[in-house]
Amino acid sequence: MRGQAAVELIIVASFLLLVFFLLFQFGETNITESTSLAQLSEARNTADRLAKAATEVHNEGVGARRRVYITIPDRVDSSRIFIDNSTITIGVYVGGGTTDVSSRVNFAVRKGYLPTTPGSYWVWVISREGYVQIGSTLEIKPTNLYVELFPNNSTSTNLIFKNYGASDVNVTLNLYWSDSEVSAKINDTSSTSFSLSPDGSGVVNLTAVAYTNASRGLHSGYIRMTSNISENEEIPLVVNVVAPAQTPEGVSYLTVETYNNSGYTYSDAVFTSGETVYYQIRSYNSSDGLVNSTIVVRIYDSVSELMDEKIYTANAGTGVYRGNYTIPLGSSTGIWSIRVYEISGVSIAGYFIVSPLPSGLTVIGLSTTIPFYPNQRALCIDGVGNLHVVWRYSSDTIAYANSSDNGKTWRVSYTIVNSTGTKNTPSISCDGNNITIAYLNGSLAVFKSENNGAAFTDISPPSATVGSAVYEVNVERRGQRIYLVWGNATSATGEPSIMFLNSSDAGATWGARKAIFTGFYSRYGIWDEYSHPTLAVNGSGGSSDLVHVAAQEAGSDAGEYYYGIYYRNSSDSGNTWNVETSIKSDSASFKYYPSITFSGTNVFVAFYDSNQVWFANSTDKGATWTASYRLSDNVNVSIYPSTSINKNSNPIVFWQQNTSAIPVYNWDVGYKNFESGAWGSFVNVTKDGKNNSYVNSFYTYDSINNRAHFVYANSTAAGLYNITYGYFVYPP
Repeated sequence: MRGQAAVELIIVASFLLLVFFLLFQFGETNITESTSLAQLSEARNTADRLAKAATEVHNEGVGARRRVYITIPDRVDSSRIFIDNSTITIGVYVGGGTTDVSSRVNFAVRKGYLPTTPGSYWVWVISREGYVQIGSTLEIKPTNLYVELFPNNSTSTNLIFKNYGASDVNVTLNLYWSDSEVSAKINDTSSTSFSLSPDGSGVVNLTAVAYTNASRGLHSGYIRMTSNISENEEIPLVVNVVAPAQTPEGVSYLTVETYNNSGYTYSDAVFTSGETVYYQIRSYNSSDGLVNSTIVVRIYDSVSELMDEKIYTANAGTGVYRGNYTIPLGSSTGIWSIRVYEISGVSIAGYFIVSPLPSGLTVIGLSTTIPFYPNQRALCIDGVGNLHVVWRYSSDTIAYANSSDNGKTWRVSYTIVNSTGTKNTPSISCDGNNITIAYLNGSLAVFKSENNGAAFTDISPPSATVGSAVYEVNVERRGQRIYLVWGNATSATGEPSIMFLNSSDAGATWGARKAIFTGFYSRYGIWDEYSHPTLAVNGSGGSSDLVHVAAQEAGSDAGEYYYGIYYRNSSDSGNTWNVETSIKSDSASFKYYPSITFSGTNVFVAFYDSNQVWFANSTDKGATWTASYRLSDNVNVSIYPSTSINKNSNPIVFWQQNTSAIPVYNWDVGYKNFESGAWGSFVNVTKDGKNNSYVNSFYTYDSINNRAHFVYANSTAAGLYNITYGYFVYPP
């Protein structure tokens, strides 16, 4: 019996081990698959971002450039990063092999310097003669300099530059260093210049000397690099003066510092809601040597409420402890504190300021990419005065938010209006309690809510009806009618055309698509294309709604390039269309991103031409137009206008403008208001130059709340965008 029982026990144990093994294998497989999907998603996001930026600069012409924030996945196969012909490819190790993720464009691309190791980076995308360059011409290693020194000691390190371009590059370096306790030189001077031939490299030596009286801690400056190809960079330089190693003893004192970046290289003490505070703590003994210990870090808000607590154990003998804290949206403003307690009783308090946004501004949420464009509408107001905002959170996620208290608080969803596929920037329209959202996902995705955004239903038209959608979709709803305008690339024309589609029964059925502006291509270098449409509808959903559409045009006549802004309308709800009209005639200067709105019989269009904002209007429902004229008076770049209407039925135009010469991008947003027969001065909404961009306004005046409403994107130190809502009460 005992033997039989033992055998039975062995059988049971073996069975249980088999079950555990199968469960382990299943779990391990799921984890591996989940990780692989995340890695492929990162690669797809990066390839799509680069392709999108390449398309934009290609359309803008030679010399146009974008700086794009990308992530190289942890499992990247660096030997499978290809940028050639018209394809951007990133290989990722999946399972036992490599999977390539690719994005294609319809023009030539070439590879400059592009990082191939895992991590997040800013890279340049530049339009060249005959191709678009992905990545910088110049490689700089390292991109920031950090050295440690004892007092009365010196050290040196090298900066390496490489030219990935096809022509010589002239580089000038200027060292900005004003510390009297530590000296720094580049090639034994404070300024040096050199030239790099194609595929050539250069080495610059940095020498740092800490004098006997040098204070312990960080001493900082920077090297400014300028070049003849407009690739300019600032290279942070940090010299950390430390004490010689001491015999370990108890902690005598602590220090705490705050930064605005994960590299802990940019000191900062002023933050806003939604930003991340990076802190670094050091524990020293009585001889000023770093000594290891266990510490507690507590963060208190401006009313002394405990917001966060972390414990850091002995840190491998370094005595340096790093962490971060993201300030919640809507947090109290004022002086916050970081209080640090060491296990033996030593403590210190550090402080930082949570600053309120400018008056009337509220952060709604975040985006990892360009959230919207001003030729679309990302903001609308329903019949009871609630605000609704939509934006692209990432390449595969659309975010939606609404507010019932005039934008003070927001309810945000990242799932309510999502479909499959890669997403383009969205558009939104409000009509009474009806909220309609549309975006491109390879086809057209359309969602409607008939209860002020509480729930949405997918009413997307069939893919066969849509065709090959490539440019931003615009949506407007009036009564039971839903109007859609977008850009298509069709096999019949070979170049993008602007398409129109509508429904007369709230999306239950859809009519046939119609081409409003038709592109074409011939083998003799003659082509014409239309893109970036903008839509406005004057009506209540009957059979005589007046539909206004404008779009940008680009073309070539045997190598002679031309660009224009064109307009077309329908006075019978899109059934028939009047002839197209040129708002800005064809010329060699670039014209981009029109934004259209109306007030009664007046129609207003703004766009940017040669990096300045221009304006034109019609007083007879679009039949005739005034000559367009320049509206911006900024000496630097002014782009991406968004049109709206003020209380007196006159136009307001918002846009972003740069406060210094390109390529330094420090955008601010603001507006001009038309009153008493003239345009007022430009009014800044922001003045901090922190890449405030893509401002997007409600198409008309909000008579319920007596306000003008707008949203825009504000870049964070982590390379994300704060989606920020703002308003002003009329008169501004």
